[in-house]
Amino acid sequence: MPPKLRKDNFDNPPESLADVVNLLAGIKSSIDTLDSNFETLNLKLEKLNERVERQESSYSEIKSEINYLEQRGRNNSLRLFGLKIDETTAKCAMKTSKFVYKNILHPILCKAVEEKDISQIPDALSLIEYCYVLPAPKNHPSSTPIIVRLHSRLIRLLIFRYKRDFFSSNKDLKGCFITEDLTSQTCCQLNELKAKENTLKAWTLNGRIKFTTKDSPDQGLFGDQLDDLFVDLFGGLFGGLYGDVTYLVICLVNYSLICFVTWFQSLGSNSWIHL
Repeated sequence: MPPKLRKDNFDNPPESLADVVNLLAGIKSSIDTLDSNFETLNLKLEKLNERVERQESSYSEIKSEINYLEQRGRNNSLRLFGLKIDETTAKCAMKTSKFVYKNILHPILCKAVEEKDISQIPDALSLIEYCYVLPAPKNHPSSTPIIVRLHSRLIRLLIFRYKRDFFSSNKDLKGCFITEDLTSQTCCQLNELKAKENTLKAWTLNGRIKFTTKDSPDQGLFGDQLDDLFVDLFGGLFGGLYGDVTYLVICLVNYSLICFVTWFQSLGSNSWIHL
């Protein structure tokens, strides 16, 4: 067995060829030991990376599930922006509810009565479960969000259906608008989607993101098809440039199927609610 390297091996130069051979053998043995140690460390790192990836995947799934449940719990609510409300009214949930009902909800639902969607408008307490004012965002200090939680999701749909006509015909309410009550995560996903170059329009329906692309402006897609559309389509196109023709064909077929399924589903659905 070759001798182990020590500091005195270098302080005392070898005097013969045998000493040189022994010194080199010791160096090789040390390098082999280091290689073995590094290989062991690499295996441990690979296992740790796999464990981290599994935990990150699990965390992402749990986070998505929590967001889904939170968003589902908000599907009876809406957000009202731009309505001027005095400080005294804003501090009282009952006064806020009556104020929002009188100035916004009741006038909007009058159109639903005219169109015979409903026979009469519910009174304030039958319509609104709870209503409160949120602090104004720092980037829009003049816009005070008001959360309105309704008893009926069907009435909420009617409010979204007729809100545009109401706001467009009331110049006194300029800058006032209604949106869905989105979670922070859903709102971020929506804004990221709107920022994408190929996105034509993006909105939400009952907390679920929908969008159209510049390539297919008449095809409405759901947000859970986002990764498939942008990654598969564009990844397939660039992959095809490098000779991966099969991958390109699969991506295009997948995109065509998404468009067909979405079109087929839309045949039986109601008109979409645009924010």
